[in-house]
Amino acid sequence: MKRAKRQRRKTRPGRPGPDATPRVRPAGAPSDGVVTLREHPEPQDDALLERSLTQWQFGDWDSLARLSLDALHDHPDRGKLALLAAAAHFHYQNAEAVRELVDKARAWGCSNSVISRVLLAGVHNSLGRAAAARGDEGRAAGHFEACIATGTPTADARLLARARLALQIEQLDLTGTATPRPCLPRPPG
Repeated sequence: MKRAKRQRRKTRPGRPGPDATPRVRPAGAPSDGVVTLREHPEPQDDALLERSLTQWQFGDWDSLARLSLDALHDHPDRGKLALLAAAAHFHYQNAEAVRELVDKARAWGCSNSVISRVLLAGVHNSLGRAAAARGDEGRAAGHFEACIATGTPTADARLLARARLALQIEQLDLTGTATPRPCLPRPPG
């Protein structure tokens, strides 16, 4: 039944084709031309939510910011996906895109509590990045752990926080605001 509905959705006239551009783009993100749906999975991709959640857990904001409302319109998990895209735009301080995506997430069925958890997690992420930029990896890891525990309470926050710390430090290094770190901090205890 679901597959038949998906097939009908694919063939509806008026839907964006494979060359549709995203409606929102992160402020300050490199514009490498048109982002097409071929560069990001199709809306009916059953693994899109799982892949996007992994990207959120690792802090891969560039990938999440490429999710467009047009591409998500017919996806069964479009509310959660829009919220994860909003988290990426929150990271890029693109308030207009965050508002638009959060409004869509709410309209597409995301509860206020889930929206609040993901946005609060973004605050912990920002605090973690600030601590990492100062070289305080212990405090940064604590904020990243709180971030993941807030946004995805059933995940292994300690393990994911270490992975996020490494990626966030790498992202900071690309902007020249942090010194390279050869290894991850040791786990407590």
